[in-house]
Amino acid sequence: MLCITGNGLKTLDAISGSIADSPIVSPKVREVAALVEAAGA
Repeated sequence: MLCITGNGLKTLDAISGSIADSPIVSPKVREVAALVEAAGA
């Protein structure tokens, strides 16, 4: 039996407080590339 409640690990509530806040970026390649570069990846 499978029950999908909507309150699984896919929700942000399940991990809030466990990880740092994610940066908000525009959907532009330059901004994402700068974020990746700054992270050293």
